[in-house]
Amino acid sequence: MILLRSIPTHSAGLLLVVPNRRWVMPLLVVALCSWGVGSSNYWSLAQYLSPAQLIGRSIGYLNTVAQLAGAAAPLMTGWLLGPSHDFTMALAVAGSFPLIACSLMAALGPARLESFRLAFESQVGRPVKEST
Repeated sequence: MILLRSIPTHSAGLLLVVPNRRWVMPLLVVALCSWGVGSSNYWSLAQYLSPAQLIGRSIGYLNTVAQLAGAAAPLMTGWLLGPSHDFTMALAVAGSFPLIACSLMAALGPARLESFRLAFESQVGRPVKEST
């Protein structure tokens, strides 16, 4: 499922290696159409890892960070374009961050994520319910 989450954003990195302009639109269509497949995993993972008492606060925090990133993205893109107006560096940065996030999630693995959830639950005083 981690791979499915990373498909839309990896498509932005593929824009750097397409041989001509006719591939740009199909890649962007794949990126936007597959976003819904991965975003459900994002929200379900966020809700699963959060303790019951903090789910609303956790989702609100993730929304805040996402909104700040959405506001900063055009600024960073303009800064990366610079006077040359070359999108190569901006696309490389946009394509590399999802790869980094995907590799971190894969390195952590499900067992490590479960231990984070159990540690959170023990700190808020809720009885730990073992998953089956």
